Amino acid sequence: VEHVWDAERPLDLHGTLGPLRRGGGDPAHRVDRAGTFWWACAAPAGHATIALTASGPTAVRAQAWGPGRDWLLDRVPRLLGADDDWSMLDTSAHPLLHDVRRQRPGLRLPSTGLILDALVPAVLEQRVTGGEARRSWRTLLYRFGTPAPGPLPSLRVPPSARALLDVPTWDWHRMGVD
Repeated sequence: VEHVWDAERPLDLHGTLGPLRRGGGDPAHRVDRAGTFWWACAAPAGHATIALTASGPTAVRAQAWGPGRDWLLDRVPRLLGADDDWSMLDTSAHPLLHDVRRQRPGLRLPSTGLILDALVPAVLEQRVTGGEARRSWRTLLYRFGTPAPGPLPSLRVPPSARALLDVPTWDWHRMGVD
C-alpha cells in the first residue's frame, strides 16, 4: 500500500527520523542507498514495515507492508512532526537552538506512538556505553525479535513486552546488559 503526504512546509526526513535509529546496524531501522528510511515495528494491528522517501522539499512517499500497515500509514503525519507547534517557543536565550531552528527549518520531532520501541533502547543506553548499547540492541532484535514483513529480509520487529519478560537473565548478560 502506498500513500503520499505533503507537509506543506519544509521537511527534513532524515534529520527528523534519524534519532530513531540506534546506529548504522539497527535491525529495526535502515536507510538504503536511495535515501529511503525503513522502519519495522509491532503496530497495534500487527507487525508492519514502512518505507519513507522524500518526494520534494515538503512531501513524503510512504509504502507499508504487514497487518499493521494501515496504522503506520495513518501515522505518517504524526511520525513526521505534523503536530509540532513551535510558534510559542522562544529560543532567544539559547543561541545554539535558535541557530538550529533557523538553519534547519525542516527538522521536526518524530512521534512513533510506540513507547516500548523507544524505551528499551534508551534503557540500554543508560546501562552501558553507546557502542555496547547498540550491540545489545542488535543482539536483542536478532535473537528475540521477529522478521519484519516486506521486501527487506534483514529488518526485525522489536520483541514485545511479554517476550522481553521471558528473556532469561543469562541471555541479558550475554547481550552485555546486567
